Amino acid sequence: KDGRTRILNSRGSPVFDRNGVFVGFRGVDTDITERKQSEEALRLGDITYRDLFDGMNETVWIMDLNGDVVDVNKTATLVLGYTKEEIIKIGLNNIDANHRPAEIQALVNSIPREKFRFFETSHKRKDGSTVPVEIYASLITYKGKLSILSIARDISLRIKAEEQIRLL
Repeated sequence: KDGRTRILNSRGSPVFDRNGVFVGFRGVDTDITERKQSEEALRLGDITYRDLFDGMNETVWIMDLNGDVVDVNKTATLVLGYTKEEIIKIGLNNIDANHRPAEIQALVNSIPREKFRFFETSHKRKDGSTVPVEIYASLITYKGKLSILSIARDISLRIKAEEQIRLL
């Protein structure tokens, strides 16, 4: 009546008289407009999240509290040469060039709540080369679970500049 469009979930069935002649439909319409609008907002929010996540210049990792990789951004795949699926499968233990698995787990366990942990390490690329990185890691809630957000920044240029300064 007011001109707005609504989204309905309609359930019905045909109605027949005693002689089996179709006489109409019987059914119920449920207004699901708000639910559909909420679903669309979540979908758009997920697209925005993924665009931001993949648009970062640094490699971004999300890990569970066991240190298993749950998600990485597009930059991680470009820098390391692995696909996202390969990174998730081989895990951080096979990418971190400086820490043994027990040390990685100790780093994971040492991330304080509501603060971040900072350290430097190197990541192994698929071709066997390494890239020095500085890591900022913090606890977040990801898909309803306490997780670790880790941002790794390539510090190759900084290290080269520091070496040149030392030589001078």
